[in-house]
Amino acid sequence: MHILFLTDNFPPEGNAPATRTYEHAREWVKAGHRVTVITCAPNFPEGKVYPGYENKLFQMENMDGIEVRRVKTYITANEGFARRSLDYLSFIFSAIIAGLFVRKPNVIVATSPQFFCACGG
Repeated sequence: MHILFLTDNFPPEGNAPATRTYEHAREWVKAGHRVTVITCAPNFPEGKVYPGYENKLFQMENMDGIEVRRVKTYITANEGFARRSLDYLSFIFSAIIAGLFVRKPNVIVATSPQFFCACGG
């Protein structure tokens, strides 16, 4: 089965949503499934892109058998409703576009707590 997972937090970020998504994806790969994760450049919680990454239109990497597709978003620290909302909205629009180029997923999973991510799924 091919699983497409949308999340705005993924390792190397170390928060609960990133860790939870990574653990699920890693177990699915171990079980023989193909997993594609669409996420953004790691930047949580400071709103600064981690060393070794860029906020580019599109970049790919493989992490423990998980195909990770990173998309460009508006990045901001966790400061204020308007900026965080713009961050979330930019991710979901980029994720939807990137998702159109994922070939034949059998299931799409979108994680919360970020409401817009669920809408994109």
